Amino acid sequence: MFRFSFLIYKKKLKSMREQRGVVKNWKQFLNEAVGVPLGIERSARKIWEDIILFLENNPEYTENEEKIKLKGNYGFSDYKITGVGFKIIHATGNTTEYQVLSMGFGSPGRVRDGRLRHEKTEDIFIKIDIGRPKNTQIDPSGVISLLKREWQKRISAIAHELKHGYDNLKYTDGEEISNFARYRTLSEMRFGNRVVDTFVYSSYFTTSIENLVRPSELYTLATESGVTKKDFKNFLKETEVYRTLKEIESQTYEDFREGLKKNMEFVLNVIQNFKDEQIPQDDGGRIDLFLKGFYITLCNYGVGKFEELLSDGNPLRTIMKLFGASDGSSGDDEKLLSDFIKKLTKYEGREVEYFKYQIGENAYQARQVIKKLGKIYSILPD
Repeated sequence: MFRFSFLIYKKKLKSMREQRGVVKNWKQFLNEAVGVPLGIERSARKIWEDIILFLENNPEYTENEEKIKLKGNYGFSDYKITGVGFKIIHATGNTTEYQVLSMGFGSPGRVRDGRLRHEKTEDIFIKIDIGRPKNTQIDPSGVISLLKREWQKRISAIAHELKHGYDNLKYTDGEEISNFARYRTLSEMRFGNRVVDTFVYSSYFTTSIENLVRPSELYTLATESGVTKKDFKNFLKETEVYRTLKEIESQTYEDFREGLKKNMEFVLNVIQNFKDEQIPQDDGGRIDLFLKGFYITLCNYGVGKFEELLSDGNPLRTIMKLFGASDGSSGDDEKLLSDFIKKLTKYEGREVEYFKYQIGENAYQARQVIKKLGKIYSILPD
């Protein structure tokens, strides 16, 4: 009788384990269908907690810009992470208080056959850029307080960066250098004019690389904020990501051009520096000439980024090597560069059409991401 009961217990235990496995697999499938790898929010939270704990015990690392290495189980889904390097970089600017300017993610990779291929590794690197008021000394307690303030947003930002790493792992063929060069161009270029910079930022915000990470970013912010299904609609509408996407969705070429018309002093200052160009007498002609120069500038910057990825001994490659990257070019770099330039200068001579297309594409991508963010509802608690 005892043996019979024990066998029944073992069968029940096996069945329970199988059911748990089915539930986990189904949950993982559902999460990933929404664009949120299972457990990414827990991983982001643990990294944030360990960074804060380390800095509280070692406050000197808030100011010396040295790389710190944390060890632990930070993995999620099928992405195994056992080491997290992080560094705090400081910058001064026109601000009255400490601000998190940006975060960045790095993992080992190599350039080969025109693609940036990321290597499988259990180590990642996170960079945190912090801004502080001009003519002030770094205050460790101020830095730590900043990172602890609005902690839900900090953890959400880490999840954003982790998803970049997850995507690198999943897409084993790597990212085309052309896409990565364009991404770097749009993320770095700023002109000091609101109308122009809004166009550049909108184009960056809706790149495929950024679109892939938005659901994980928003889901993590929702879970860390205790949001349930019934709260989700109001929560989503209040997020900065949603508001930015809605703004991009509403942008038109006509509004962009009207914005430039209201900034004719800026437009004229720029086009007066163009060599071998006749300055038109009317505002419409001047704006067309400005857009021509703007387009050429975007192309030139993109080519520069592409060449950096293909070349040794350059700033971007130096950064990549900090993350463990190495040169693996195929020797066919000239053809790769030639093909990239041909693709990049597709709208040469009809620059207005480029801006019409790009603003329309930005709006379309924003709509698609908003639809995808709505699906987060399905994986939130009741």
